[in-house]
Amino acid sequence: MSYSITDKCIGCTLCSKKCPVHAIEGNLKEKHSINRDKCIECGVCGKLCPVSAILNPMKEVCKKVKLSEWAKPIFDYEKCFSCAACKEMCIENCIEMKSEDERKLIYKPFLTDPQICISCGACISVCGVNAIELKK
Repeated sequence: MSYSITDKCIGCTLCSKKCPVHAIEGNLKEKHSINRDKCIECGVCGKLCPVSAILNPMKEVCKKVKLSEWAKPIFDYEKCFSCAACKEMCIENCIEMKSEDERKLIYKPFLTDPQICISCGACISVCGVNAIELKK
């Protein structure tokens, strides 16, 4: 399954510009479409659509969400063992590994710029120790 676009689409292009895998196509002021083979079900399109023209994989209408209200990854450093899988999987490259103490060579993940993060959950999907949660 993937996200889909209804006839309510006004062709504003917000979804196609922000789709991290370029799965959305269409011309300005024309209905857009989502390539099911490319869609990774991150939900960015649904959170951005100003006219609620996006359906999630369960065929429910997605509602626009302000960027400031998008959930962001929170790292549990007690569970994390610094494998960097989350950094490698991050679609927007907004997770970096950093040492809490410059004298120690123990690196932990952190979000470099919350405005870049699209709250897709890719980092969570690869964390083998459940050390990441998406929270507002």
